[in-house]
Amino acid sequence: MVFSHFDIIKHMLSKPILHSRIGKWSLALTEYSLTYAPLKAIKGQAVADFLADHTLPKEINYVGLQPWKLFFDGSSHKEGSGIGMFIVSPQGIPTKFVFRIQESCSNNETEYEALVSVLEILLALEAKNVEIKGDSELVVKQLTKEYKCVSENLAKYYVKAMGLLANFDQAGVSYAPRVSNQEANELAQIASGYMVDKKKLKELIKIKEKLSPLDLDIMAIDSLTLGDWRKPIVEYLQNPVGSTDRKIKYRALNYTIIGNELFKKNVDGTLLKCLSEDDAFVAISAVHDGLCGAHQAGAKMKWILFRQGMYWPTIMKDCNEYAKGYQDCQKHSGIQHVLASELHSIIKPWPFRGWAIDIIGKIHPASSRQHKYIIVAIDYFTKWVEAIPLQNVTQETVIEFIQNHIVYRFGLLESLTTDQGTVFVGRKVAAFAESWGIKLLTSTSYYAQANGQVEAANKTLISLIKNHVGRKPKSWHESLSQVQWAYKNSPKEATGATPFRLAYDQEAVLPAEVYLQSCRIQRQEEIPSEDYWNMMLDELVNLDEERILALDVLIRQKGSHSQSLQ
Repeated sequence: MVFSHFDIIKHMLSKPILHSRIGKWSLALTEYSLTYAPLKAIKGQAVADFLADHTLPKEINYVGLQPWKLFFDGSSHKEGSGIGMFIVSPQGIPTKFVFRIQESCSNNETEYEALVSVLEILLALEAKNVEIKGDSELVVKQLTKEYKCVSENLAKYYVKAMGLLANFDQAGVSYAPRVSNQEANELAQIASGYMVDKKKLKELIKIKEKLSPLDLDIMAIDSLTLGDWRKPIVEYLQNPVGSTDRKIKYRALNYTIIGNELFKKNVDGTLLKCLSEDDAFVAISAVHDGLCGAHQAGAKMKWILFRQGMYWPTIMKDCNEYAKGYQDCQKHSGIQHVLASELHSIIKPWPFRGWAIDIIGKIHPASSRQHKYIIVAIDYFTKWVEAIPLQNVTQETVIEFIQNHIVYRFGLLESLTTDQGTVFVGRKVAAFAESWGIKLLTSTSYYAQANGQVEAANKTLISLIKNHVGRKPKSWHESLSQVQWAYKNSPKEATGATPFRLAYDQEAVLPAEVYLQSCRIQRQEEIPSEDYWNMMLDELVNLDEERILALDVLIRQKGSHSQSLQ
């Protein structure tokens, strides 16, 4: 059957008798048993299918390039820390690099230092295909995601290394035994001063500074990798004309691009900075067990990250998994032995008017400076905590603590609640309270719950100290200030806010905001001075309103809890 738009073909195949040239053509076509059919519309797909079925296959030869081979190792001991790297080019040319790290590092940190340094060298050489081998099983399996990186000290290295690896077309990471990594191992030992005299050490190596969290590269939207969740949204926002999936179009309505970064518009109108997978890992580790980490559960971690202006789609899932998988939290988590009892509210209508005070101790083991006790005070309204370590507890030390850490910082208090301890109800303390007009309230052995607020704070502080000291229990006095800072910047269920915000009407700037450059950190220099002062005045005006709302939340929360137990 023949399909044609030309009338001459129709004429040849339809007429029984033809003359001249057309007759000759018709006679030549009779051997093929052709019939004529009128041409209908043919879709372009039919032509494409025909060409695809009848195209002759062509052999394609791919040229495989030899990869760069990389061996790295780190060495750390009492004399110092050093890193060694052994690189073999695709042409088989070996190159050795040796660096001494200026600051002290752990063994795992030196391994990561070596890896990060050599990856930066290879990127400078424009290498695209690399094979990486190291004798640190921990580092290698963290990079291949067989192990989970939960150490705050290693998190910055992990994120930096993963970001550098994403710049290569092909990058393989594998474990090599010490015997196969001998060259890099010897170089690292030389750099650390383990195998060479100190006088010759300066001639052999160069000094390198330790990686800082501020050295982390925050990925801009013009350098997103293929697997980044932000990439399809950014591409649609930059070019909304092309064909895009309907789900992505719907999601993109809640996002905007400012400068060179992607932000999510929150329900209350605030902008949340969108983080990549690696940046999100840094944020979670900093909030949970970092400098201001309070080792909290997933929901409170998410609350803190939102208040710091950070977002990614799986934030709740990632926070829960990180908190559940942290070893120290599992080891020191509290076990409830007593059933819940009715809560009797002690509500103060304004900050720093009513305080509760108690002693933790005797603590075993004592600190390296022979501290055996901790004196703790908490404000009933804001939940602000003050605590210091003590070698001995006397009435004089209690009076000095009240003066220096409560009165001189927050003003004269109205009431002070204590237990029946002799250091709190002695004549000197009673005379001091009377002379300053402080109402001294004491709980009884029949009703110890009257001082329950500070007892709950004691429990939280002890748990945080256990999580922070790790394997150095005698250093607990050094982490006490850090623990207090973490406590003050953690949201409290009773007020729905952090103690720091109720005291100053601002959220404190935490390390994660500086590392990842939150919106308020990036834009603070762009605000004119006049607008800045007007905004500060508005915040002070709103402070009273926020405190009243916190008081309402406190009353409702304690009232609903009392009703649930009736």
